[in-house]
Amino acid sequence: MVGVLSNRISREKLKRGDHIYSWRKKAAYLIAHHGIYVGDGEVIHFTMGDRGDFRSSSSDSSGPGSVESCTIDRFLSGGKLYIFTYGVSEAHFLSKRGGTCSLAASDPPVDVLHRAKSLLNNGFSGYDLFKSNCEDFAIYCKTGLLGDGSVQASAFVCGIFGAIFIPLIPFVGVPIFCAARLGSDISFNEHATKVPVESLASESCTEIVNED
Repeated sequence: MVGVLSNRISREKLKRGDHIYSWRKKAAYLIAHHGIYVGDGEVIHFTMGDRGDFRSSSSDSSGPGSVESCTIDRFLSGGKLYIFTYGVSEAHFLSKRGGTCSLAASDPPVDVLHRAKSLLNNGFSGYDLFKSNCEDFAIYCKTGLLGDGSVQASAFVCGIFGAIFIPLIPFVGVPIFCAARLGSDISFNEHATKVPVESLASESCTEIVNED
């Protein structure tokens, strides 16, 4: 079963609206790139705009980085394909590596695709590894939730903390790690709210007008 032992998935089993990711070799497999599969071998994702890795079909953005569409081969960039799972239990969430699943429930595929395609045309926000990155984009497309700070950055910090302190002081490190790990999920973000994609498009258009 996908998600229990491994989140690996074959291309044939992908469905439109799936949140997919691939661990990046150039980042020592510590960071994954995330996107939304939209069908016909295409992925919509939020990127810093490294044209060496990705082919852009749209780069309409109000800041650094852009929302782009590319083939799944370009998206994977030689890496393996994984699927991000939603609505998992707390026990499952704590047993998995950060950036692989969420406690939050996913919205129907039609809503996911609508958000992804709307952001492709109108842009997301300025790319920031610690505030707004590819995983935050994909989670927003799946849930409609936006919070303060980055889910990916929080999970990365939790992983570093766990690797250092749990072996040294397990009785202290484990409870702190669990609390921090749960707190990194979008569903535990007290500032997370459901934001209509149309309002993000309006904000993007307003910023462009103001710049002119």
